[in-house]
Amino acid sequence: MKKTEHNSMPPRTWLSLAATVLLGAAVFVYWYVLKPHLIIERELLQMFRFSADYFVDRVVMPAGLARYVADFLSQFFISVSFGALVMALLSMLAQGLSWLLLRRLRPSLTRQDGSAKRLLCALSFVPPVVFVFLMSDLRVQLTLYVAFLMVVGALVSLPSASPKRAFLLSALLVVAGYWFAGPIVLLAVFLTPFILTTHPSPITSHHSLLTSPLSLLTSQIALFVVCIVFSLRMVPYPLRIVATGIDYVWPDSQIGTDEEMRYDLLMRQARWNRILQHARQQPPRSAACQHVAQLAAWYQHLIDQHQLAASFGNVRESINSSVSAGLVSDFCMHLAMINIAQRAAFELNESAANYNKSARATKRLAETALCTGQYEVALKYASLLSQTLFYRRWAQEIQTLATHPAAIARHPRYGMLQKVHASLHDQIFI
Repeated sequence: MKKTEHNSMPPRTWLSLAATVLLGAAVFVYWYVLKPHLIIERELLQMFRFSADYFVDRVVMPAGLARYVADFLSQFFISVSFGALVMALLSMLAQGLSWLLLRRLRPSLTRQDGSAKRLLCALSFVPPVVFVFLMSDLRVQLTLYVAFLMVVGALVSLPSASPKRAFLLSALLVVAGYWFAGPIVLLAVFLTPFILTTHPSPITSHHSLLTSPLSLLTSQIALFVVCIVFSLRMVPYPLRIVATGIDYVWPDSQIGTDEEMRYDLLMRQARWNRILQHARQQPPRSAACQHVAQLAAWYQHLIDQHQLAASFGNVRESINSSVSAGLVSDFCMHLAMINIAQRAAFELNESAANYNKSARATKRLAETALCTGQYEVALKYASLLSQTLFYRRWAQEIQTLATHPAAIARHPRYGMLQKVHASLHDQIFI
């Protein structure tokens, strides 16, 4: 009987676990049902590569490790279900770590007062809910979310330190935390003195000016400032970006409108009826979306090919964001307008505010180069994609075709596109 009591969990523990699982389910439904277009667009402007140079390029800058992990996670956003699952797991992790951190900050409440324990458990749901709203804005990058989790995880795992080791431990946390996670380590700067004073041998028990909470806080703030000043000499970013976090938020970036993102998702899923329904309910404002609506009408046999081509208009006016560049590139590939599709993909590849490259745009550049006979260029882009997870198999196919051009004519897609391109006059981007 005693053994059973020892192994069983208190009802409130099971309730908190159930609440965490319910949070994950709610977050999954939010992204999968309500915001699926925001999921796939997070994959639009990234190309995570499994290579040493890619890893080094990230970790040599502040928040580099957080950015590397965020890029790794972003590649799964190529699928709405995978992306929604990643966001759900991150929310559950954020709630769990926040709960552990709150317990460390107020151990007396969590061990003695049941009502206070329930309050802290409720407060632990605030960070994941806040990040759901933050991540609904594509200017806010997944790097910020990962950096937050890294800092909170470091605070939770912070060991109890003697007064003599407290200063060195906190200094190491600030320096390592700043370089791996970025300026969000400021959260640890303000919370570390409270954590280090909650173990049985508080640093306040020694009359040491160096290890008093106020002294510890002051020294950490000074060290944080030193880290920022030092990093300014190592990275090609101004103080404004370094202080607010490299790749935390993209200021004034033209990613695309919500309308363009919804059309982009429907176009990639080839849901032509749904596109026409959207267009009938509210005529598209974006010129790129208007082209997609015309393409959907053509696929549903509502207009002929000449009407579709006549509605194309000025390409340059249609590209005013990253998403619209992807829409125009896809639209042109459906019309076998290879050169314009290539130019739009190039615009997409160069439009990321954090200097990322786009796997989707790189794929388009590889296949357009293949169709225009630029086989060395196609091999260059395919070699980059061969280092990715979800584009590797496709890149290997392109490499085979580029090294054996005679096989392209037998390919069901690229053979036709190459033949159409050769029969038409070269189109310029106007």
